[in-house]
Amino acid sequence: MSSLDRVPQARGLPLFWQTVWARAYPRMVGAFREPSWMFFETLLPLMSVAAYVFVYRAIDAPPDYIGFVVVGGAMTAFCSGSTSCGAWPASSTGTKTWVTSSCTWSAPAR
Repeated sequence: MSSLDRVPQARGLPLFWQTVWARAYPRMVGAFREPSWMFFETLLPLMSVAAYVFVYRAIDAPPDYIGFVVVGGAMTAFCSGSTSCGAWPASSTGTKTWVTSSCTWSAPAR
């Protein structure tokens, strides 16, 4: 192939679907390769949220509180399994300096 030949590139909707498939394929393969992940990452957080809902119903809490439990449980499950929520710095430096720095939230504090 000479340097002047152009490789045809997808544009528009075909490019979109190729990108969707390229990003979804490794996730689908990984999910089926490790079936215990589905249990640990989805069912265990749901069971803990359900337990709190039953406790709040047992103490006759208002329905708004049960909604807070569900939203909080979903946020906790998301944040504990991803790097998007950031970790609390383990260093002895001031938190104010760390929060106002220009580094990303997932960057380790030193």
